[in-house]
Amino acid sequence: MTRYALVVGVGEYSSALPSLPEAQRDAQAMQQVLEQRGFDQVRSLVDPQLQELNESIEELLANRQDSDTLLFYFSGHGLKDSSGEFYLTTRATEKDYVKQTSVSSSLLTKAMNTNQANQILILDCCYSDSATRDAAHSEDLSPRLISENRAILTSSVPWQSFSNRQESELSVYTHYIVQGLKTGLADSDHDGLISVGDLYRYVKRKLRERGLEQEPELLASGKAREIYLTTARRRELKSLRSSQNIAVRKKPEQEEIANLNQLTDIQLLLQALKSQSSNIRQRAAEILGNLQSEDAVLVLAQLLSEDENLDVRSAAAEALGKIYEKQGA
Repeated sequence: MTRYALVVGVGEYSSALPSLPEAQRDAQAMQQVLEQRGFDQVRSLVDPQLQELNESIEELLANRQDSDTLLFYFSGHGLKDSSGEFYLTTRATEKDYVKQTSVSSSLLTKAMNTNQANQILILDCCYSDSATRDAAHSEDLSPRLISENRAILTSSVPWQSFSNRQESELSVYTHYIVQGLKTGLADSDHDGLISVGDLYRYVKRKLRERGLEQEPELLASGKAREIYLTTARRRELKSLRSSQNIAVRKKPEQEEIANLNQLTDIQLLLQALKSQSSNIRQRAAEILGNLQSEDAVLVLAQLLSEDENLDVRSAAAEALGKIYEKQGA
């Protein structure tokens, strides 16, 4: 099985459509996380013209095996014509000539029907001509887009950005997609794999936790919901733990906990997490919350889902929240 992705972000428009700088950053973040999480080929387009986008979609779908997985991600404006058909915009899109300057859902459907590979569409787009900036809903997408081998994730209702996120200003929807894939926390059923259904449930939960009105949608049959995107990094995390061969002399529990307070080395903290003492593991989890690193997030995510002690799991959850708060999540 080979995994291919086409990531598109349209933030600059030559017409009267307002710019969406977040869309460009969304595409970059998606490209990075898909490459990091094992996709074999990832192509990214920023502010493409119509011909370039059409050719790239055809390339994504051409000569694929049924066992392959194809992911198409789009961030930018969406438009509807007078008949209600939904369109993905390009740099040159004009409202008065939307059919001639945009990619229609019917054209996208026709292209995707050329093979039976596993197909994932992720649409983070809004209607730029709507006062409420509503995103694509299921009723706006051609029913022909729905297929047994195809899953469609849409952002739905108002398009917002993390303008307070210093290191990466993304749309809220894409932010949580990237976060769920990067950390492995989107593995909602804890089977070590992240499926389309897992990712949808994670993003929906995170948006609700933040009290946002945004209500994402998943359009997919039962089979398509289980299309696999990536692992939840269980194996990588176990490998990280087992690779540490640091000798730690036996000490009384209170002395070990006191020494932990001075640690910032994640390798030593990993060693502490092997302790039989739940108090030591709990304190190590709390300290990990002070580290702004991907490894710290992975370790805490594992503790949250697998440690048998409730206090350790609670400490891991609080530590993860502390890291995300510092990141502006």
